[in-house]
Amino acid sequence: MGFTTPLFALSALLPLIVILYYFFRKKYDPTTVSSTLFWQEVMRETRVSPYIQRLQKNSLLWLQLAALLLCVLALMQPYNKKEVMAEEQVIFIVDTSATVTADATFTKHKAAMQQLLKQMTNNEVTIITTGATPTTVVQRERSAKVLEQQVEALQVSYEREYLEKALAVAQSYVGNSPTAIYIFSDGVDRQLLPMDKDNTRFIVKGSDPKLQNISLRRFVVTKEGEGMLGLVQIVNDSSQDASVPLTITDSKGQQLLHKKIAISSGETVTQTYELARTAYATATIDVQDDYGADNTSSAVVEGETLAISMSPTLHELIIKGMQAVAPAVKVSATPTSESFFVTNQTSALSHGQRILLMGRDDAKLKKVTGKVTTEDDTLFSFATFQDVVVQRVYPPIEGATTIAHVGDAPFIQRTAKGDIVVLTELTATDWAMYADFPLFLWSVQNSLTTKSSALGSFSPNYEAILAVEAGDFDIYQDDSYITSGTAGQPVHMPTKPGVYQLRQGEQVQSFVVQLQPEERILPKGTTFALGEANQAQGKKSAQTFVPLLLVPIILLLVIEWEVQRRRGFTN
Repeated sequence: MGFTTPLFALSALLPLIVILYYFFRKKYDPTTVSSTLFWQEVMRETRVSPYIQRLQKNSLLWLQLAALLLCVLALMQPYNKKEVMAEEQVIFIVDTSATVTADATFTKHKAAMQQLLKQMTNNEVTIITTGATPTTVVQRERSAKVLEQQVEALQVSYEREYLEKALAVAQSYVGNSPTAIYIFSDGVDRQLLPMDKDNTRFIVKGSDPKLQNISLRRFVVTKEGEGMLGLVQIVNDSSQDASVPLTITDSKGQQLLHKKIAISSGETVTQTYELARTAYATATIDVQDDYGADNTSSAVVEGETLAISMSPTLHELIIKGMQAVAPAVKVSATPTSESFFVTNQTSALSHGQRILLMGRDDAKLKKVTGKVTTEDDTLFSFATFQDVVVQRVYPPIEGATTIAHVGDAPFIQRTAKGDIVVLTELTATDWAMYADFPLFLWSVQNSLTTKSSALGSFSPNYEAILAVEAGDFDIYQDDSYITSGTAGQPVHMPTKPGVYQLRQGEQVQSFVVQLQPEERILPKGTTFALGEANQAQGKKSAQTFVPLLLVPIILLLVIEWEVQRRRGFTN
């Protein structure tokens, strides 16, 4: 605390004038009058404590002295120095993935953001949330009220953070002005942070590095005779041994299995169990740890599989690759109506079969350049296309959604019916030389040859085109409405993991929203700062107390006036 004009302390001599006035003011002698009009009032005053009575007689003096002293303090202009942001622009990157729910980390991050906003003096603030497609909540906003409301409204999406994508968006907002980028996450690898700009500093706010977690890492079910087989994998990442109660329930909530599994610290236990057949099953471990989102997992039971047939006009490597992953493949130019057909004839997309279109027979290849990039799709769970080179592609199918690109050009698409389209020929790429090629074929046949009353499994907030009948549909969880959609149009999956129901008229189909594998591993919390701009630290801002002093000064003047009014202005 300090004073802007300390010389005004000399004005403290003013109260001495008031004191001298009270010493030399005219005094009146008591006079007896023949009246009892004020007798009761005089008697009340005599009963008061002598100290209070003395205070009553000198109340105007004390009020005037207090008002004058506050005026002297206001003239000295007291202030308090407060640390504020040194940078003109501040960017918040907010991790909204499932792992930030551990130990209420997300709630703590929101409180830290609100505290930082109070330190800002007209800074430009941008807020970015993570995900497969990072979202800019506000950009270069200065209003403290708007920023506080936006921070309070942030919610966990349970989606994988893809922090590198959010960092790329943040870098696009960094200009020539000094910028502080705050990353609110759980654990951040220092090597991810781009340090190519001198005017940028990074401040990472992570979770507690000592969090304890026991994770239900995997849960899958497959048909086995008249029943099914469930595989459960549990990982103990805590520092203590544990006895973990495991419960598996069916689609009606009935218990299929309950047992305790002993697991040592740092151990991974994988077990299989024979279960009764059901549309989907849910596994739950009952543990008291710091991360609860990975204690439950649901799985859809695969249904009947379709026969696979392939057009004889396809490249020989495509036919051999599909036969390697599905030995029962038949090569035929006329597939049955209930089959999965692999062809290069574009007209087949209008047929009733499920189609894998490898190339096109109605268009010409065009040269392209660039790396192969993929969207967040289950087809690419194993096929990464990291080193694949594609030199030419066909024009895209109208109305289909692109799920992989070569540079900016569409490479792989998914139609509204769910068919898969590969817009190249094996002669125009070295794809067949890599293990990605048969892995992709396996993912496609595994996805398109299964007939089931369930729609499948999806990651949180995933944008998908669901294979349903034409028309509108509603999505519920139990009896709670979630969202609506239209067949053939992309719809965002719910964010919270669990089992959901798609209702379309009288038809009800189930699907599962499942945490991505990365969100079942709790990273070690990290908190640090990087960047040369960090050396400057925050600058000090002086906040004056004068406006706060005006209120008591005015209040004292009003009280003084009221006291004088009651005593009578003549005295």
